[in-house]
Amino acid sequence: MTIIKFSTSKKLMIQEIIIAFCVLFLLCTLLLKPVHYAKVFTSGLSLFATSVLPGLFPFMFLTRILSSLGFIKHISTKCSPLMQRVFNSPGIGMYTLIISMLSGYPVGAKIIGDLHTGGSISDNDAKKMLCYSMTSGPVFMIGTVGSILLKNLMAGIVIMVSHILSNILSGIILCNILKKKESLSNHNQNKIAYATTNTNIDKILSDSMFSSVQSILIVGGFISFFYCFTQVLFDLNIFELLGFPLLKFFEVLGLNPQIFRGVMSGIVEVTRGVKELSPLFSSNPTLITSLCSMLVSFSGLSIILQSKAMISGLNIKTRFLILSKSVHAIISLVLCFAISSLVLI
Repeated sequence: MTIIKFSTSKKLMIQEIIIAFCVLFLLCTLLLKPVHYAKVFTSGLSLFATSVLPGLFPFMFLTRILSSLGFIKHISTKCSPLMQRVFNSPGIGMYTLIISMLSGYPVGAKIIGDLHTGGSISDNDAKKMLCYSMTSGPVFMIGTVGSILLKNLMAGIVIMVSHILSNILSGIILCNILKKKESLSNHNQNKIAYATTNTNIDKILSDSMFSSVQSILIVGGFISFFYCFTQVLFDLNIFELLGFPLLKFFEVLGLNPQIFRGVMSGIVEVTRGVKELSPLFSSNPTLITSLCSMLVSFSGLSIILQSKAMISGLNIKTRFLILSKSVHAIISLVLCFAISSLVLI
């Protein structure tokens, strides 16, 4: 039996052909129902504008200013022993962790990308920091998911607690699995990105605004596109085909098929997934809250690709981000189920 081996160039060519075919197929699908998908895209854009933009943009802008004022250097020096002991990563990781938990996706990834570009951290430092600095924010979890979509403030709080605890646990596990390499941060304390003392405040404001607007447009584009892309997958019954075992598993458990639709949607775009699950909250609050926590922790392919765009200068594969967020999601599901069983009635 002969085993055919492809060279790297041939593998890349095959990948490009497959991607090109998928893109052409998607274009043809959109052209068949342009009005329908234009309305779907508009719905995704509206969801971004009303649920994501208000809570995300101010944080992007303010954290960029904070970075430019040299705050990172102080945090890095003070927190280095703790971060080395817990996450086996540089002290600067405390800054990305805190800001990520306050701001939400994909601010943590953006800061890490900026730090790497400025020569403050190595590739391995960045990889470890991504394991615990890609989190959702309280505004989205409590405000959007809890209060607006699930219409239950306590559910949003439970999701947030589960999300943060599982993020720390998954970060500890993944960071200590990764091989320990020399950290640039131990030698470049004077090269922390944006750590300047004589920078003109007007330039800081203008640069921060430009960077934040550029980043928020990337986020909005991803959310709107993947919202529409999810609808295409449903219309073509691709979700049912790819997720057939999961669908059958839900049927055996006697679960509402809408749960399958919500989970599959959330794997692609988290906001839409939670929106699909929200009507079922009153009938089974513990399960729906746990699944929403899982989806928020996984973040969805849309946010994973947003984060990938923010760290484009790093040699980190998309599959690593998917693996990291999958571990986070599984732990979050278990913790949230346990907590919500005690708290939610």
